[in-house]
Amino acid sequence: MTRQHLLATAALTAGLATGFGVPAAAQQQQRQPDQTAQAQAGLEEIVVTARKREENLMEVPLAISAFSAEFIEQTGIDNMTDLANQTPGLSFRLAFGRVGTGEGGGSSNRPTLRGQSNIVGVPNMGFFVDGVYVSGNITSYQLDNVERVEVIRGPQAALFGRGTFAGAMNFITRKPGDEIAGKVEATAGQHDHYEVTGYVNGPVIEGKLGAEISGRYYTFGGDWVNRATQKKQGGEESSRNVGGLLYFTPSDDLDIEVNAAWSKDIDGYFAAAYSGINCGFPNIVATVGGIPRSSNRRRGYYCGEIDMPDTYFARTDILEQLGLDGVNRTTWRSSIKANYDINDWTLSAIGAFNKFRNAQGFDSGLELGEPGGRPLGLQHTQDRRKDWSVEARVQSPDDQPISGLLGTYYYRQDDRAGYRGVFTLPAGVIPIYPQVQEVPFGSAQPPVPAGTVRFSRAPTQNDSAVRNWSVFGLLEFDVTDELKLTAEGRYQVDKIISDQLIENPTNPLLKASFKKFLPRATMLYSINDDWNLYANVAKGNKPGGFNSLAADADAASRAFFEQNFQTFGEESAWTYELGLKGNNADRTVSVNSSIYWIAWSDQQLTSTFIYTRQSPPAATPTNTSTAILNAGTTRIRGLELDVNAKPTDWLDLRAAYTLVDGKIRDFIDPETEDIYDTDGRVGPFDRAGDPTGQTRGARIPYSPKHQIILSGVVTQPVGGDWNAVLRSDLTYESRRYDQIHNLAHTGDSYIWNLRASAESDAVSVTLFVNNVLNDDTSSFLTRLVDASRFIQIPSRQDPNVFQTTLFRNIFASFPRKREIGVTAKYKF
Repeated sequence: MTRQHLLATAALTAGLATGFGVPAAAQQQQRQPDQTAQAQAGLEEIVVTARKREENLMEVPLAISAFSAEFIEQTGIDNMTDLANQTPGLSFRLAFGRVGTGEGGGSSNRPTLRGQSNIVGVPNMGFFVDGVYVSGNITSYQLDNVERVEVIRGPQAALFGRGTFAGAMNFITRKPGDEIAGKVEATAGQHDHYEVTGYVNGPVIEGKLGAEISGRYYTFGGDWVNRATQKKQGGEESSRNVGGLLYFTPSDDLDIEVNAAWSKDIDGYFAAAYSGINCGFPNIVATVGGIPRSSNRRRGYYCGEIDMPDTYFARTDILEQLGLDGVNRTTWRSSIKANYDINDWTLSAIGAFNKFRNAQGFDSGLELGEPGGRPLGLQHTQDRRKDWSVEARVQSPDDQPISGLLGTYYYRQDDRAGYRGVFTLPAGVIPIYPQVQEVPFGSAQPPVPAGTVRFSRAPTQNDSAVRNWSVFGLLEFDVTDELKLTAEGRYQVDKIISDQLIENPTNPLLKASFKKFLPRATMLYSINDDWNLYANVAKGNKPGGFNSLAADADAASRAFFEQNFQTFGEESAWTYELGLKGNNADRTVSVNSSIYWIAWSDQQLTSTFIYTRQSPPAATPTNTSTAILNAGTTRIRGLELDVNAKPTDWLDLRAAYTLVDGKIRDFIDPETEDIYDTDGRVGPFDRAGDPTGQTRGARIPYSPKHQIILSGVVTQPVGGDWNAVLRSDLTYESRRYDQIHNLAHTGDSYIWNLRASAESDAVSVTLFVNNVLNDDTSSFLTRLVDASRFIQIPSRQDPNVFQTTLFRNIFASFPRKREIGVTAKYKF
């Protein structure tokens, strides 16, 4: 059976045998008293807080997917990728494990929402916990303590603030009830996957004070073999999470909520491999000093789908001997919220403090050192960060013809001292499991003997920071019983401080401020009691910033870099959206759909700058540095359709489709220019018929054009209060390109998960199979250099001068393999 036949069979099986399941996102309008019995057999409703007030999901003029705690349990959602696989328009794949200190997804893991992706820098989607912005990595966030998760598509700056250029994901934590309740859940699966989660909550002082404590232990042993160590260790992960909540209601008018959470992640090393090159070959005309010389600037590339190998090679044995983990991260999160009602007006305040320490190590050289070669890509770093935020707002009653809210917000983020690992290597070949020594940084040491690697920690004082101040508001007007108009807006000032001390001691701090007014206007028209039509237009932005150049660059390279690459500008986008939400009269079918147009200006993309070293080794007089730069214009047109059905009590159905047609309209890219160069004469203008690097018409990187979600549930009673439940979830994503060249891509992915459960009100046992098809599509691709192969190419400034640089290569991250396991749960 071919792969296509197998996938068609899988989709047909999911659709006909097990149905398409309904997430909490498919919630409906408020029940009328005479509809209660019928609604119990139909689709459920949900209340969301996407506009900082409680609203019925089907009456909010925004594109929202909301997932309840029950749905998260039923589908086995365990991480951000699982959530994305259930969300139309959202693609989120772990790039290189859970590495990274960057906002939300980490420095390498970035969500793509409605095609608005980015390659480096701050992600375009913001993450929040109870409305509090998450500045650190959230890939290991504990989902066991949430009441629901809301994914809001489109710019959310008007009410959520910074970091929401493409949208926002908000985790709403559970409130303790009036009775003691709790849950214990345990999972055991292949690849040494073990997990225990649980919580208990209830009243401390009846009617006045409730509390909850939750915890999680998780470990995954890895599922890919490292040829360097002969161990199945690629993708090792472990986490410890503890959370606590106090909910104080001293009167009917006042409630106060205090949250605190601690997490510890200790991971092994991610599995990844280089693809090699199969296109864009240079024109070698000579060999100079043992290095090939090309008459053009091509350095090779990969064209087509990346085929992932069965194993990978990384010299992590050296890091292991030093006792260094792939990830060692500690995170603290805390917040306090208060709401006070005065004559139906509500005063709200939120204060939050978060901090984390993140250490990570990896070998980006991979098989370049095989067998027994030099560990060319060894890296280890540690970074720290703190952030504070305060928000205050006042909200009028919602049941008046005119209503609204007004608020102010302040956010402060500070990076702190860390270190960068320095590896000192001997001449010659490094054996597997060499003698490894850690020595104090800067201390005098004799030459490194053969077969020995030395490591030291160079301290870094990082004073990079962010300051954000804003005022925001919302005004809603009920024009008629059927028509509501809303105007929202935020004026904010973003101050970006970049510490260049490590890379450039002569210019340690660079500062820039970005002032912006970000509006949103919405219209909601109730066609009848069951259907709503909405439209909105909103502006989003992401501040600019600064690139840095390595400290070993010579004066001429630095001067050129500071003039052309030092800064990158702010990007902004207008989103225009039209949507339809509703259900049939008997509430057995619902539709949540939208079409949108995004006009994106100054998109932040990346390029490579080749610089000359101050005191270069003979073989490597130059090096490369990555820089963010702004494209001209980008256009995205999209469609989202989410259809849910519950034709009987025992069958739930869902089918969702997303189309994202995102293309560059105007951008001259130096890297694209190099890939197609024929004679070394390149530049911003067409010279003698050479390509100019214009990427007009290219697809946006990391953005699948098509996404299909098919999921389903069959429930049958088997005696007493026990039910048998079969569930199928299939998510298809079309290819994702690594860059705007649109050459290397992941290929299409098909993630199919199956679950079979026996459950009662208190107990359930579930057998699951994740990634049934054992889909091995790369989770992430990035453009890098081949650190083992040097080449000389014509200089961009003067084609008669040749620079020594490196061949190109594509770095591909391995996905999770198929896993079979069992989960047992007890609720009380």
